[in-house]
Amino acid sequence: TYLVYRLKDTYYADASEQSGLRSFKDTDFVTVLQNAINTLPLFTSDQTTPIGGTILIAPGKYLVTTPITINKNYVNIRGMNGQKDETVSLFTTAPMSDMFIIGDGVVEKTFINLSNLYLFGGKDLLTRLGIDSIFSPTNSLIKFNFVSDTYIHNIGMSDSSAKGIQYINNVGIYVSASRFGGCESYGIELQGLCEGLIIGNQFLVNNGGLVATLDAIGLTPSQIMVMGNLFGCPGSIGIIALGGRWVIANNQFSYSEIAIRLGTTGGGSSALLNNSSIIGNVVDFNSATAKFIDIQNSSYNNTIMGNVVLSSGDGITVTLGNNNLIMGNNLQGVSGTKFTLIAGTGNIVKFNKGYVSENSGATSVADGGTINHGLASAPTTVRCTPSVSGEFISVTALAATTFTVAIKKHDGTAGTSQTIYWEAEI
Repeated sequence: TYLVYRLKDTYYADASEQSGLRSFKDTDFVTVLQNAINTLPLFTSDQTTPIGGTILIAPGKYLVTTPITINKNYVNIRGMNGQKDETVSLFTTAPMSDMFIIGDGVVEKTFINLSNLYLFGGKDLLTRLGIDSIFSPTNSLIKFNFVSDTYIHNIGMSDSSAKGIQYINNVGIYVSASRFGGCESYGIELQGLCEGLIIGNQFLVNNGGLVATLDAIGLTPSQIMVMGNLFGCPGSIGIIALGGRWVIANNQFSYSEIAIRLGTTGGGSSALLNNSSIIGNVVDFNSATAKFIDIQNSSYNNTIMGNVVLSSGDGITVTLGNNNLIMGNNLQGVSGTKFTLIAGTGNIVKFNKGYVSENSGATSVADGGTINHGLASAPTTVRCTPSVSGEFISVTALAATTFTVAIKKHDGTAGTSQTIYWEAEI
């Protein structure tokens, strides 16, 4: 274990006595921290068990002049809590692509834990905190490249023109209780083959909350669970999901132009979402031009159920999607079009509050008369039962608000005016 701290203009990394490791000091924070990381043992003394170590950082402000790299296993970097809500704050003060670079993308690393840190990208906020810097990372504040079992907890990220976290081909992702605010790019990017849990975070960013992208050979994330997060992304998209077997549940979306997009154009046949569940989310304070869900690029076999839209311009749009189940959502807060099917087949849309996709009734009508069906659009299926024995009912026309019936006797003449019992579905 190391303890990193600052006294006046000097930074120290003191090793615990039982570790047998050497201590470091320097006027540059990154030099001290990097020396401590590099000195952590790879294995126990018998060279059989990976060991790594823990680096504790004392409360204070720390200047990051070059990227901090972690290229070994079992590393835990944790900020300590101080008196009067003191925190551990890291600031970029020189040009760089990423504040943290974890993994080299060649040999897989494992078990990396970052917690209780506040990372500032050096854009505008730093001058208000007394730090003279105009530099922001160009790519991300934290970059994981081919790392398994990574843990991010209670990390604050702000004031950056870059992404918050970029994951490239990482499995075992766990992100919790963290805040992504003021990042002008995505809060989190999942690139390539990624799996993991993203639970209980705040995404208050300008250009996307959680975004999945393809890697260079077209791999996509899968088995991603996104639960209990708050997304507030003005003018942008809360979640872009690609791949398969996602669970997006119990999140809240506010002020987003699109809350959730399933699939995206421009990435070929791999840039779609399949076999995933979008359940129990709440959408509020979206603008009159915003929408809840946009399904694109032949995304298929997804279940959208039990979501509540309190305010949004449009509800659910299937730009191109097949065999999706959209059921039991509350779309009453949608001020525009509640459901739109532009292209796709086999989609089932039923029992959504505010969007009438099935209706029934008993209407008195004569031969050639019309019945108001009350559906959101023209029905595709109508079933009618006559009330007069020996007469027959057929549907001759379907329209946006009505359907037309013919009532006939056995000899083909007009039947009796009567009550028709009907059921209609979109």
